[in-house]
Amino acid sequence: MRYLNLLEAQLPALKELGVSVCAVSADNRAQLTQCMDTLSVSFPIAYGLTQQQMKQLGLYISSPRSEQETDHNFAEPAIFVVNEQGILQAVNISNAPYLRPDLDVVVRGLKFIKEQNNYPIRGTVV
Repeated sequence: MRYLNLLEAQLPALKELGVSVCAVSADNRAQLTQCMDTLSVSFPIAYGLTQQQMKQLGLYISSPRSEQETDHNFAEPAIFVVNEQGILQAVNISNAPYLRPDLDVVVRGLKFIKEQNNYPIRGTVV
């Protein structure tokens, strides 16, 4: 939840770049509603991401370590940046909650991409 609050702090810079933000969770509606008490975010958060959808996105999936954590398998953190053409521009997928990218670095990178007009999508060699 802390990371989502940090993301909220970056919204003005992201909006200036034309970036819209949303988050997605495997939690159900009731679980998300309960978590909202610890969040101060203005962007939408979708819920109910299925395990099949997590696999389709290539996410790392974990099982809960205790009942206090949650009652279902969940996706470890990921960031997907989709460009104006609807093409995946940048991806960061982690297998642990403590390996999330620094959001200041993400914003600077997106600013660089925007300033370079034709900056290519990286990592496309097959």
